[in-house]
Amino acid sequence: MALINGATIIEGNKDKTGGQDWPGTRLPVIPVVGDEIDINGEVDFRGMVRDAKDPQRLYNYQNTALAESLALAPKAPYVGYEGQFEGHEDKWRQANTRSYPYLEVKPLTIGGQAAPFPQRQTADQPIGAIVAAIGQADNDLKATMGLYEPSLGIREGAQSGRAIAALQRQGEMANSNFLDNMARSIRATGELLVELIPEFYDVPRVIRLLGEDKKDKMVMVHAGQAVDQAVMPEGVEGIYDLGVGRYDVTISVGPSHETKRQEAFAAMTQFIQAYPAAFPILGDVLVGNMDFPGSDLVSQRLKNIVPPEATAEDDQGAAIPPQVQQQLAQMSQQLEMMSQALKNAEDIIQNKKIEAATEAAMKREELASRERIAALNAQVQLMQTEFKVTSAETIQAMKAEMDQLKQVLSQAHDAAMADQNRAEDRIDSIVGRSFDAVDQDRVSANQPAAPGQAPAPLRGSQAAPAVLRPPPGKPGPKPAPPAVSPFGNTVEE
Repeated sequence: MALINGATIIEGNKDKTGGQDWPGTRLPVIPVVGDEIDINGEVDFRGMVRDAKDPQRLYNYQNTALAESLALAPKAPYVGYEGQFEGHEDKWRQANTRSYPYLEVKPLTIGGQAAPFPQRQTADQPIGAIVAAIGQADNDLKATMGLYEPSLGIREGAQSGRAIAALQRQGEMANSNFLDNMARSIRATGELLVELIPEFYDVPRVIRLLGEDKKDKMVMVHAGQAVDQAVMPEGVEGIYDLGVGRYDVTISVGPSHETKRQEAFAAMTQFIQAYPAAFPILGDVLVGNMDFPGSDLVSQRLKNIVPPEATAEDDQGAAIPPQVQQQLAQMSQQLEMMSQALKNAEDIIQNKKIEAATEAAMKREELASRERIAALNAQVQLMQTEFKVTSAETIQAMKAEMDQLKQVLSQAHDAAMADQNRAEDRIDSIVGRSFDAVDQDRVSANQPAAPGQAPAPLRGSQAAPAVLRPPPGKPGPKPAPPAVSPFGNTVEE
């Protein structure tokens, strides 16, 4: 399949060297066959005009002969006595080519009596015979093709509608083979379109469908693509997925819907004329088959005034005999029981499906859990192996660091203790000297002073410093806190 202009490929494959694959199973060439006659093994195809060529040639020839006879017919000359045209010769010469309001003649007597006026001498042409031949050729042409005036929509004389319909059916029967072959070709075209539509309708689209009664409706068609209901255009009455299922085409050959309406209108009109009392009941149907604007509205209003008992069967159907009603009730009960049993079976099947699906899901979950546990165990073992490999080296490094830290802390503790001992020795020395001075002052204070003489004050060098003795009830200096290692344990000497 390609689009070419005679020199190059306009549309085809990617490199424009050939065509594309045709998506259908047959080429879109639909023949319309007329008569197919086998003559000694040779097939002869004939159409409607094959046998009508000779009557048409004769018809054309007779019309040509009629035109020729009228053109070549001589004009009738004027005949008069000698001397009547004297003095008026110019006007009488131009009488066949010009239209004069009057023509004059010279009076002439013969035997004492006036001669008659000049007159035309006419000659009859065979026009009637030619016209009759034309009519015969026309009838032969119609008879050969089987198409008369009613089939062509021409009404002759005061023919009734029944006579016209009979003549139309006669023409249809005479050419039924051509109509049947045309219907087959139309069906083949529809089948080809049904096969190709799912291939070319790539996206959803809205199309207009025209019904048999010429009423249209809008529908959406697609070939398997998802359709969003939220963005559905207004006025769309249905969605059709052409990519699902298989479709067929049916063709019916017969009168059109308009012809059927006209026939129904004519028949009902005759019926109501014969029985006028039926109009209140059939008026809405009669007006519904008319073609004037607003006929549907008038038909609906007439239907509203129709007695309810006249339209009861249209709404509910014909009356059903009691025996049939009883059988229908029994069948309805059986159908209801079967439907309930089918529903129960479907519920059981659905429960079984749910149980099977749940069991399968549990097994899959159990298997997945085992796999996850095995993966976690493998990961833990790998981590333990890595920890075992690195823990020995880490512990050895920590021990070496701890030993070094203990040594540093021990040296710092020894230095602190030595400083503390030296400070205590100095304090003890100072306190001892102070106690000795106090004792001497107490001895001096115990001796009585002379009359009129105050006791001797203590010497400043003999006074005990107040900072060396805490007041009563207060604790002495706190001992130094023990050293703590960076790892949180106490380092003792």
